[in-house]
Amino acid sequence: MRRNAPLMLSILLVAGALPAGCGGGAKKALAGKAGELMNTQAAERLDPGARIQGKVAVVEAYPNTPASLEGFHADGTVDHLSAFFFSPRRKAQSVEEIETLVKVNCRKGGAIAGSSPTSYASQCDVSLIDFKTKTLFARKKFENNSTFNGVSPSDPSLARTPSEEIKAYLREFSTYD
Repeated sequence: MRRNAPLMLSILLVAGALPAGCGGGAKKALAGKAGELMNTQAAERLDPGARIQGKVAVVEAYPNTPASLEGFHADGTVDHLSAFFFSPRRKAQSVEEIETLVKVNCRKGGAIAGSSPTSYASQCDVSLIDFKTKTLFARKKFENNSTFNGVSPSDPSLARTPSEEIKAYLREFSTYD
């Protein structure tokens, strides 16, 4: 049985098992834009009926770490194990593909009362932006002021990021694929 490599590659690309472009040029270009995307300014027009549309980019910033794109490794290759629930098919591969930008900006909050040694809350601002029109259509603040469910892997004095609450919030605005 003769293998048809171009056909197999096409099937894998269509199925989403391989990233389009295979060379990684577009992905690397997007991965290098994390800081720029985190600084995206948008006019605020909150709309609870709005939904996350099309291709999505999720940019994250945590205490003591630079902004990064969720869904990509440092070298720009796709990370298929998304921290959020967007499938690889929904993740933008270039700035031009982004329809919805999700910004997750986390920081160290105030001291948690009664913690010894002193622990700090994790506070995150989540913004949903229509990237094509630069319109902020939803935003919410999250805070975890308990170390009961663990601490940040990068800072043992910081409560774990409230990622489950953020995921639930994003589900409110998403259509599944």
